[in-house]
Amino acid sequence: MPARFLRTLSVLVIATAFFATTDARGQCPGSGICLFENGTPGCNDAACCNLVCSQDPFCCNTEWDDLCGQLAAQICFGGSGGCEPGCGGAKDNVECVFGTPQYDNRRPVGRILRFGGEWCTAWIVASPNIVMTNQHCVAGGIQGMTVEFNYECTSCGGGNAKQVDSFNVNTLLTSNAGLDFALLQLSGNPAATWGVATVDPTPPIIGQPLYEIHHAANAAGSNGNVKGYGEGNVTTVNIPGDCNVSPPVAIGVDLIATGGASGSPIFDANTHSVVAICHCGPDCGPGFAVPLSSIIPLATPVITNAGGTLSIFTPCPGATGDVNDDGNVDGKDIQFFVNAALGSGSTDEVCAADFSSNGSVGIEDVPGMITALMTGP
Repeated sequence: MPARFLRTLSVLVIATAFFATTDARGQCPGSGICLFENGTPGCNDAACCNLVCSQDPFCCNTEWDDLCGQLAAQICFGGSGGCEPGCGGAKDNVECVFGTPQYDNRRPVGRILRFGGEWCTAWIVASPNIVMTNQHCVAGGIQGMTVEFNYECTSCGGGNAKQVDSFNVNTLLTSNAGLDFALLQLSGNPAATWGVATVDPTPPIIGQPLYEIHHAANAAGSNGNVKGYGEGNVTTVNIPGDCNVSPPVAIGVDLIATGGASGSPIFDANTHSVVAICHCGPDCGPGFAVPLSSIIPLATPVITNAGGTLSIFTPCPGATGDVNDDGNVDGKDIQFFVNAALGSGSTDEVCAADFSSNGSVGIEDVPGMITALMTGP
């Protein structure tokens, strides 16, 4: 019997039980993301969780699977609210990944305004006040430019726009048409409040999982360009772009590439470090990006001369199992391993427990940890 039919049949059976009782739903909110299969009952937006589970109790009683995510996209985040990202409405809202490293990485991402109108995306690449964007965003000069941080919705389903923090663009430090990047120095110290994105100058590879945090412009029925989020992969490498500027080192990505998203940081989904910047593409469709492996060697001396400090991703030297760093691998490390798996471990603890070398600690690291406990350091 087809799996989809079995899933639908189970929904019908559970739904019947639901209507026969006072409330067969699990507790809302849950811990997982609403728009995607999350492997747990429920999701982290209480209002959406209740709406979906009132129609499909399986999502709260058993598991929030892909069908639950699709239902959430339809009834919770269908773009009917007044606070929506560009390119498809609130289903791409960065608030929908609340509580994840992806959500944390939204902070250094801002939108560029030019004379008060939406323009491009920039992100803090170096403290205290240096941001990166595309060269084609500054080709006409920086007059009238500001960068706003925190232009986001208050909830996954929309809500209202948050209060923004605005900084003037003071200086164009450098721009490079061939690689389509520019460095801008802002007024004040935005990094003190909004942080700095970590960069990874390792060349991307085909199939590499990615996510993009962007301020895509109005399109596809959207009412605004508040901060959005999308997931994808590297589809091609070392190719020329296909827009006004064609860098010879572009990569293809199945992520949003449209007006307003230009300059957006593209993060590796495992290390949560920026590996490329959005370059160009069709409205709200897959496009091209420029890898930081080509940009950072040219950008670093400019950043240093301007008094900026980069945060560069350093790979773990290799998991040892000595998660509590006391020189031994024993039962004392187990709780530290669990903490790292739950997301509360330090960087060093994650490195010591990350046997799969994917930048995080999970079920895939348990066999390696067991072996380390049995064999010692």
